[in-house]
Amino acid sequence: MEKIKEHKKDLILFFIVFLVSIVMCGAFLQPHYALDSYMIAKEGLTQYACERFLQDGRPFTAILSIFADMVHMPIEVYSAISLIFALIFMSCSVVLIYKICINRFEQNDEKSYKVMILFASVIFIFNYCSIELMMYLESGMLALGVLLSIIACNIIIKKQPHYYVKSFLLLVIAAFCYQGSIAVFPILLMTYYLLFDKKNIKGNIIIIAKAALIYGLSMLLTILYSNVLFHNTRILMSSQGLDLKIILETINALIIKSLNIIPPYVHLLILAIVSITIFFNKVDRMKILIGYIVITIASIAICLMPTIAGSGLGIEPRTCIAFGATIGISLIFMLYSIQNANKFIKILIYTFISVIFILNIVLFIIITNQHILTNKADRENCKKIEETILEYETTTGIKVTKIAAMYRPDKDLYYPNIIHAKAITQKALNSWAVREAICFYLKRDLEYKSITKEQYLNFFVNEKSEKYTTEPIAIEGDVIYFNGG
Repeated sequence: MEKIKEHKKDLILFFIVFLVSIVMCGAFLQPHYALDSYMIAKEGLTQYACERFLQDGRPFTAILSIFADMVHMPIEVYSAISLIFALIFMSCSVVLIYKICINRFEQNDEKSYKVMILFASVIFIFNYCSIELMMYLESGMLALGVLLSIIACNIIIKKQPHYYVKSFLLLVIAAFCYQGSIAVFPILLMTYYLLFDKKNIKGNIIIIAKAALIYGLSMLLTILYSNVLFHNTRILMSSQGLDLKIILETINALIIKSLNIIPPYVHLLILAIVSITIFFNKVDRMKILIGYIVITIASIAICLMPTIAGSGLGIEPRTCIAFGATIGISLIFMLYSIQNANKFIKILIYTFISVIFILNIVLFIIITNQHILTNKADRENCKKIEETILEYETTTGIKVTKIAAMYRPDKDLYYPNIIHAKAITQKALNSWAVREAICFYLKRDLEYKSITKEQYLNFFVNEKSEKYTTEPIAIEGDVIYFNGG
């Protein structure tokens, strides 16, 4: 009871953030399917866990998935439970960031100021790149990686006994939850030392360098684990030269287009506005501005690292949470800079932060619901495929037992009126998971076959329709051929 009383305010804060997160991600509590979910449904949790999670450096997720399979847990139930834990872990992360920041502000007794710091802390964790983390079956483990990274950062800040060793061990565990989750560790640590502890520049550089080493070693261990123990891992490093064109395209997709989740230039505009407000701090504005620029560049570099290292992996929201977090970081910098500003400036900044906070909630609600709508459209289109198959089977007496499918990245990957938010809202019927999605919605365990160039030309070369019709379907013998798009 004493512990509860001691942390009463933290618990209240946690429940407030948790309730807000439920509002933001509530759509994902209903059955929903990421592209990976269709493959999991086809292969089974145990097989997928061994072939994907285990080999890709996520052993804890593999163990949980195998356990869920052993108790015959449907993936819909697994997904809902996982999301609840994800929201708990993410809410705890928000509270920790809030506590790290609140004690370093001079005006921490002003209630409105505290609320603004809380808003910034929420956006740090629940940024637009984090939406994708909440979509996956293993969202709980992805979020646990975020929380452990924040705790590891807090250990260094508080300088607990053996803090580098403790931090390193925690970060290694977090990396084995999900490598992308630990990107918040160096960004939060840099924010703390470059904003709140600016005086000891040499000491801060040493701390940040050691933190970068810890981060790098943690990532390296997961890469070594995957590449030494397994041959089919997707965690690869390439010795090929840098492709400048690809790097520039990646930078454009990240910084300018914000991965198509929020409108182009919005993130960049926020960074520019915050840079201007930093000049309200008359004491050490240049130090703050330089620190802010360094953090922003570091966040971009972290997101670009898989591309630069030649991993072959495309840039995805879930791997860019460091850059997404810079909106929350920007608001923290903004609040720090206006501590001694006049009332009018504070009201203006408070309004700006409140609008960003509300829009962030609205964004989560819209994107998560559009994911559900995409699932619904895929399901309805699969019903049309089923109708075609049943008609063929009735007419010919031949049962369809095989499927050959292809997808068309050159055609529209999204349904009409859907935000182009990469894997979150991409059509399953025009994705790498097209065969798995069709099998899932048709409830048929179809055998996979390949489609030859001759068959493609014969069946689909005259395809003209831009909408989904039965036109992209051809059936020959016991095989259905599907042309996604």
